[in-house]
Amino acid sequence: MGNLIRVSDAEMKVMEKVWEKGDMVTVLELISMLTEEEKEGIWIYQKVATFLTRLEKKGMVSKMKKEKLVYYYPLISREQYNEDAAKELINTRFGGSLKGFLTAFSKNNISKKEIEEVKEWINHFNHQ
Repeated sequence: MGNLIRVSDAEMKVMEKVWEKGDMVTVLELISMLTEEEKEGIWIYQKVATFLTRLEKKGMVSKMKKEKLVYYYPLISREQYNEDAAKELINTRFGGSLKGFLTAFSKNNISKKEIEEVKEWINHFNHQ
């Protein structure tokens, strides 16, 4: 993919619901999902439609019309987006050093379980 697509917090909330649906979703379905999660948030049609238009321009979603309804679907997976975000963070904040990134976490009491999970992850790649 390359460069990370810049997404606002509100756009990401909408995108998370598109990923959660995992299929084509309408604006009304998204409003229902967002409202269910955030009772205090005001998710009106125009607002969600605007975020979807922005996400479409950024290449994260596309749309298709079917029986007078407009359906949106993801063009990039959550995993791919998170992978790009992690690479961007390591490259911009830690000079491309995974070790530097992990060292930053060592100062914040990492649990033994998390350390074991990282060891297992590294061993997985060593045995491929």
